[in-house]
Amino acid sequence: MLNQDFRRKLKATKIPDVCRYVIAVIFIISGFVKTIDPWGTTLKMQEYLMMLGLDFLLGCKEALAIWLCAAEMMMGCMLMFRVRLRLISVFSVVSMTVFTFLTLYMAIYTPIEDCGCFGAAIKLTPWQSFFKNLILWPMSAIMWWTERDRRFFPFTMREGVLTLVFMFGSGLLGVYCYRHLPIIDLLPFKEGVNLRAELADKEPEEIKTIVKCKNLQSGEVVNFAMDDPTWYDTEVWEFVDTWVEGATKRSRSVDITINDFVLFDNYGDVTASVLADEGTTYLLCIQTTDKLNERIYRKFTELIEYAESQGNKVACVTASAVEDNVLHIGGYDVPCYNMDDSALNILMRSKAGVITLYDGVIQDKCSFRDIKVKK
Repeated sequence: MLNQDFRRKLKATKIPDVCRYVIAVIFIISGFVKTIDPWGTTLKMQEYLMMLGLDFLLGCKEALAIWLCAAEMMMGCMLMFRVRLRLISVFSVVSMTVFTFLTLYMAIYTPIEDCGCFGAAIKLTPWQSFFKNLILWPMSAIMWWTERDRRFFPFTMREGVLTLVFMFGSGLLGVYCYRHLPIIDLLPFKEGVNLRAELADKEPEEIKTIVKCKNLQSGEVVNFAMDDPTWYDTEVWEFVDTWVEGATKRSRSVDITINDFVLFDNYGDVTASVLADEGTTYLLCIQTTDKLNERIYRKFTELIEYAESQGNKVACVTASAVEDNVLHIGGYDVPCYNMDDSALNILMRSKAGVITLYDGVIQDKCSFRDIKVKK
């Protein structure tokens, strides 16, 4: 009886509503900035799964990333519009409890620099995220406690309609941005950035590309120089990864900046020479060359043919090792340069896409699915 009286008095104040609005706003903002950048969220999801030893879930990391972020935004919208408050307040308490302990564990035991709570919009360390959760957890508990007298089910017509709108709206937004590109670019390499001007005073880096390959017979992993032809024998060696010697700190940095736009070939840094090209240059961005399918090759071929007819230049950027710095696409030999995989993931939020440069300025970015060539 005493608890009920106290809950009734607390509910009569503005405190539960303030808690609800604060949590709703946090959930909506956090969910939205991650939902519109599902590629980046997937990378963070992969990091979490590997940290927790859940490698068996890596095959569905994209679906998990989209689902979790869309669910967070959906919960925020339901709290904001007072839809099934008792049910959502339970989910809020559970999620805040889990993430409070998870961020505490990360802060103490893991070296992760960014928890990924607000995607690319706001960088929080695990300790900062933990203290944020430490504030939000009791607020969610207050909200849950004051809403305990509400029914779980059934849904009213209004609540049912809004639930479906929030659920499908959030999910479809995540799927759309994964198949295309983020509808809002919160990253350094956005449209309108003048790469040539930004990097004009930067000294070329002394870097050397190391190719990691596994011997198919012994399983031994060996490092080769990019120009060492030994690893070209695919019957003996399987490509594993590339590693940039002399750029380790940059390549592992969480806070990628314009200065991380570095293109290199077998002989060193070629960023300045590529950006010095006048007119239009199409930069084909490919995460890994072994995952290119027929549709991507066809799209790229159409673009290359169009560029040739207009007298424009085409170059390729990838994190994969490429023999002789040339990629063969549709009968064309396209100059191909390497970029650190972390920077490339920031540059292009898709497994393949195109960046249009004009005099070193980023004019347009699109996923391979959105390549449209004028006939």
